[in-house]
Amino acid sequence: MTLTIGVTTWGRPDLLETMALSLSECAGVSGCNIRVYDDASPFWDTDYLRRVFPTAREIVRREKNLGADGNMRRMFIDFLASGDDCLFIADSDLIFRPDALECVSRIIGASDGIVSLYNSAIHPASDTCAVGGIPCVIKKTIGAAGTAMTRAVAEMIISGVPASTAYDWDWSRYLVSKGIRLVVTEESYAQHIG
Repeated sequence: MTLTIGVTTWGRPDLLETMALSLSECAGVSGCNIRVYDDASPFWDTDYLRRVFPTAREIVRREKNLGADGNMRRMFIDFLASGDDCLFIADSDLIFRPDALECVSRIIGASDGIVSLYNSAIHPASDTCAVGGIPCVIKKTIGAAGTAMTRAVAEMIISGVPASTAYDWDWSRYLVSKGIRLVVTEESYAQHIG
């Protein structure tokens, strides 16, 4: 499985640098394709992003600010053009357990093609289960941050969910309506710091 780690950025260099350090300490990161999607941030340039992510496969600086939801949607489209098998969304204000990427590899194939490693209280659980031997919960909505999805799920989202200002809420509801379980690890492997 080839994993894209998609990093969306705009501002807050202190958090971005903390996230990049945390990501660099994850087991298996060297076998992943880090792709940075900057939303026309006025705070830095491509050279800065290359210093923060020296092993990035790709750094894309948008010419126009699309907003967080627009940048996320474009990241999905860019991921589908990459040929990689799975996308892990690593927002610029996350930190990770060192085994986060191993968890993605272990659980994604046993899920419905989407799993979140961030168990946010904003999105209540409706059931419990175990996926790939890992205790999980099922939710009706999840946020994008800390979520991994297969190409098939990303294709469903791009073809079925129009751009919006609540994109992750919209694609969550869409996937549930199609019978896709939104699996979330009971214990978070990623955490917001911003």
